[in-house]
Amino acid sequence: MASDEELRKKAEVIAEEKKGFYTHLVIYILVNILLYGIWIINQGIDTHPWPIWATIGWGIGIVAHFIGTFISTGFNEKLVEKEYQKLKNKKKYSSAHVLVIKFIYKNIKYVNNCYTI
Repeated sequence: MASDEELRKKAEVIAEEKKGFYTHLVIYILVNILLYGIWIINQGIDTHPWPIWATIGWGIGIVAHFIGTFISTGFNEKLVEKEYQKLKNKKKYSSAHVLVIKFIYKNIKYVNNCYTI
């Protein structure tokens, strides 16, 4: 069972991920308001709504970020744990390999945040 310190660190990582998503969402909303405002002021509501393309494209990124933050939270951890157990059980790997996998396992959330769309 995980210690209180490990649980606290995990909770901090999860909280940071959620904070990152909400920040991303607020920026998305504000920028889209700005884009639609520019469109209405410069071209009028009777023209093609060109900001829709930014809304759709960036919206796909928001959905992916949401899934990565709230839905698939355990997927990467399970994948890393599986690989870690494989390496740990094989005798041909050195302890350095196992240490690298442990490092990756502990820092997987940080890496995911860096590459979240």
